[in-house]
Amino acid sequence: MSPSRHSCFMESGVYNRLVEAAKKRNMSVYKYTNELVSRALDLEESGISLESVRSYALLLESLSKYKGRIAVLPFDAVLNTEVPHWEGLGRGLGLLLRQMGKTKEELVSLAASAIKFLFQFMGEVSYGDGMSISFPFLHVEMQKRLVQFAKAFVIALSSSMGLEVEVREEESGLEVKFKAP
Repeated sequence: MSPSRHSCFMESGVYNRLVEAAKKRNMSVYKYTNELVSRALDLEESGISLESVRSYALLLESLSKYKGRIAVLPFDAVLNTEVPHWEGLGRGLGLLLRQMGKTKEELVSLAASAIKFLFQFMGEVSYGDGMSISFPFLHVEMQKRLVQFAKAFVIALSSSMGLEVEVREEESGLEVKFKAP
């Protein structure tokens, strides 16, 4: 016995895009729609927002265009760089991301995704009233160095994206708030 079907309405432009995407995959619109919606619901139900997935995908694509393949490096490689390298990375990535966002909200979301992507592997990144980047499990000297790198990166990234940002140094990390225009 096949599952029951229910009607679903959408804008004609979305439907036309759906038809084209289904054709490219040699799938029926019905099957492709079910696959997309089912996967989207799986993500949402597991606590991952579609906007977050979209931002990460765009960020990874931009990073690969900017720097090529992404490699995970040992902390020594990270710590043996200098602040100007982090500023350059922030500036370059910011210029790429600026082209992807149309509104201030989109730009802030892209900037936040870039910050989270880069620093979540070295410490903790959390959202609240703003963003908090911390390195609580590292040696104090390593924390201080990473705080300086993160600060340089965030300021350069935001500046090249045309965003105003307030960055406040904390004991083992940073507090980041994007300002309204």
